[in-house]
Amino acid sequence: MAKRKRKPNKQRRGARLGRNDPCPCGSGRKAKKCCGPASADAEAMHQLDHRCVQDVLRAASEHFGADLVGEVLQDIPGDIEEEGYLQLHMVYAAYHGAIDNLRLVDWYVLAHGAELPEGTRSWLEAQQRSWVSIWEVLGVKRGAGIELRDLLTGEERYVHEVLASQSMSLGRRICARVVDHAGISLLCGMHPRLRSPLEAEGIVEAFSGERDEDEGPVSQETLRGDDSYLLLELWEEDYELERRQAPASLRLQNTDGDPLLMTTDHFALSAEADKVLARLVALPGYETDGGQDEEGAVLVHVLRRAAGASPGLGMTLLGRVRILDETLALETNSLERADSLCDQIEDACEGLLQHVEREHTDLPTGLPGAPGMTGPGLVQGEEGSPEREAQFERLIKEGHYARWPEVAVPALGGLTPRQAAKAGGEAREQLEVLLQEFEHMEAKLPRGRRYDISRLRLSLGMTR
Repeated sequence: MAKRKRKPNKQRRGARLGRNDPCPCGSGRKAKKCCGPASADAEAMHQLDHRCVQDVLRAASEHFGADLVGEVLQDIPGDIEEEGYLQLHMVYAAYHGAIDNLRLVDWYVLAHGAELPEGTRSWLEAQQRSWVSIWEVLGVKRGAGIELRDLLTGEERYVHEVLASQSMSLGRRICARVVDHAGISLLCGMHPRLRSPLEAEGIVEAFSGERDEDEGPVSQETLRGDDSYLLLELWEEDYELERRQAPASLRLQNTDGDPLLMTTDHFALSAEADKVLARLVALPGYETDGGQDEEGAVLVHVLRRAAGASPGLGMTLLGRVRILDETLALETNSLERADSLCDQIEDACEGLLQHVEREHTDLPTGLPGAPGMTGPGLVQGEEGSPEREAQFERLIKEGHYARWPEVAVPALGGLTPRQAAKAGGEAREQLEVLLQEFEHMEAKLPRGRRYDISRLRLSLGMTR
């Protein structure tokens, strides 16, 4: 698969912060009484690290040969020609790259440690203890630092980071090395590509599967060695297709890109319902837990799992089948899915049922109002106007998120979100990942089109 070409993400340092200026973390205190000293120490450490990386690679090139060190650089996952990758490759080559099963930083400390200044040697020893992992952003102090949780080891850190904290958002996942030195933690080698909660969840699952070890926290030692390369490779891989560019005007569609058209196909049964049910659940993706709805219909969900996805993840609900004693109804959200699933059902149940009719329920141009919406309960504004589209989208979301807590979700093992919240353990953890994914997606929208996921959290008892 061709790699995406990312736009350069150039950043520059702002004017130097004065000791008596307000601290950028927002505490209201002067910088000299708040984050200023730690930030100055962190900046000095970054400058020291830049020199150490160059010294390690230069000395290794002189000792082992430039060609061999060049191969170490090329072995680091990612395109070294892309913006932001050269420095990443240099850091990882110096601190994780190995020749003859000895990391370059370990060789350098053994060969030159005795002649190094104490501060430099102490810094390199801190780098020897550092590891690469996937970190969740728990909190952000703009212009000062970021609170992180390691999703593999369980460790938590507050890292002093001026530039990245300016644009970082809660819930994002980063692949990075965190170095602890002299009572301060900072990022030294962050992958330029950030991930959403669900993307990172898939990478964590894949990493655990590749290592084929018992469940539980991963050791820091593991993430210092060869497995650091595996983690970078997984982080680099494309776990989803290229995102479609958002159209100029709102066009509601399902995940296949089909226009939304709520469709119900009705069938008359000429055999016992149990026999029809047995034929359906034998089809790939047709699943039921034997549950019934309020009318006594047996429910069958038609699911599609993304290629390579772990069980319970990457699932798409294509349709729902409702089976009563004498009738069957197939509910889908597009004409394309309705045609495809009807063909599957008719082929599997040949001679057991007959198609009677198809109903379409198009999305209305006016919907009941929601709290905070103006007007007499209909979407306001001129047809096709941005204001009307934004209101329409919010109304759709109001209805969707109002129903979602009571809908069985494949990614939650078939539980409803409310059931997962009460169940605790792994189910509640996976629900938290989904909520963070919703927050991530909403945060990318213009403010007028966002839904406040904190309302959903409050309803589920999942507030943070």
